[in-house]
Formats: sequence, C-alpha cells, structure tokens
Amino acid sequence: MVYDVFISYSKHDKVVADRICQILEDRGLHCWIAPRDIIPGADWAQSIAEAIDTFRVMVLIFSSSANRSHYVKREAERAVKKGSSIVPFRIEDVTPSKSLSFFLETHHWLDAFTPPYEQYAPRLMDAINILLKNETQESEKSEDDKGIKPKSARKTVFSSQIPQRNPNFTGREKALTDIHNRLVTEKVGASKQVITGIGGVGKTQLARIPLSLQERICGNLVDTC
Repeated sequence: MVYDVFISYSKHDKVVADRICQILEDRGLHCWIAPRDIIPGADWAQSIAEAIDTFRVMVLIFSSSANRSHYVKREAERAVKKGSSIVPFRIEDVTPSKSLSFFLETHHWLDAFTPPYEQYAPRLMDAINILLKNETQESEKSEDDKGIKPKSARKTVFSSQIPQRNPNFTGREKALTDIHNRLVTEKVGASKQVITGIGGVGKTQLARIPLSLQERICGNLVDTC
C-alpha cells in the first residue's frame, strides 16, 4: 500500500504526533505512524524502513526531543536518499543539530509553537498537497522520458471499443458452415477458430454473428488482423 504521509517523531512527542495524524486523516490523507501501523510481532526497524519506502511526503514533528533522536535522524536520512519530500513541523523554537540540519536545511519549516494544532492544519494541508502534486508530476514526467504513458493515459484491450455488428452485413454462409464443421469435429477440450484476411473484408462482422447463428457454434471465434 502507498501512503501519502509518513509521520516521524520522537517518542516524547507521541501525543502531538497522534493529533497531527488525526487532523490529516480527517482531511482525507492516508498516514503511516508507529506504533499504530506496525503489525504485532513484526520487526520494528524493518517495518519503519519499508513504510518510508512507500510514503510520498514525510511530516517530521520537530522538537528538542526529535533533535536528539537517532531514530528521527535515520528516518529523515532514508527519506532524503529516497528523494521524498519532508515537511518539518516545528513545535519548539530550537535550532536543528548539525546532523539533522544536513537533511532538513533545504526544506521550508512550518512553525507551530502554540496549540491547538488544528489552527495550523490549513497551512500544513496546503504544503502537503503541493508536494503530492509535484511528486505526481515528476513521476509522470519520468515515465514520459522513458516512453511510458501515464497511468491515466494507458488503456487495456478491455477498455477499447469493439465495433458494433452491422445489421446489413449478409452472406458468409459458407464461411460460417466451415467454422461450424471444424468446431464440432474437435474431439478434446475447447477449440478456437482464427479468422484472417486483409483489412475491410469483414472479419470482425463475421466474428460478431447474430445470436441465432452463435447458438449453432460450440466454440470461440477469434478475429485477427
């Protein structure tokens, strides 16, 4: 599963992190947060690493405790290596340590020193939505550079339009009889008949025969160009 937001925080800021998670999810975002989303019995570090690899934006709850946390630093480092966006949500007026600043110095900080944190929700949502949109555009641009169509532009054979049967299409009795004879002489398993020919000779119309004639045939007709 791909998450919109990964919430990184120090254990001392769990109450704030849970509140931010609830605020974002109430507004339609899919968040991952520990320990809620770690399966009981699963490896803690591995679960966090795998989650970071699937999220699109990290919200880092920054405080003096987060500033000292080796876990927060490792999560930020993994996010930067993955090329994901980070939104530092600063709940205390402290300066980042050199090691953490190395990963966050290019990111815009959102200062939220005074509760309630709901008052910062519009700015936080705006920042996340912009980053999610940019991430989507970058992904589609990368696929376009590789000659891969965006998912929205991809089609499968099941979504293509099959021409409707022409009610004025007549004849082909001999072809239908030949197909019928070959199908009914098949002794084992399902059978198929391949209709070939140059474009415009009526292969599709022959395959789309009326129901009354379909009932005479006990196999599948495959129309090929």
